[in-house]
Amino acid sequence: MDVVSRQAGEEHIALTTINILWQIWKARNANTFRDETTKANTQVNRACCEWQDYEDTLKINTDVAIDVEKNKAG
Repeated sequence: MDVVSRQAGEEHIALTTINILWQIWKARNANTFRDETTKANTQVNRACCEWQDYEDTLKINTDVAIDVEKNKAG
């Protein structure tokens, strides 16, 4: 399935792009300040792992039960 046609596909692309840029920025800082080097694919893999963690967190945090009569959720 094409990512853009999925529900929230454009958001997924935007967040993944931002996360890849963030990983590049962190790698640049590590290289500049600590003289550490990493491969480009490592940064992309980290961004993908963080995206998966983000999706997993949304699934966990959105599974709630709401009792309207008692005005409680849990």
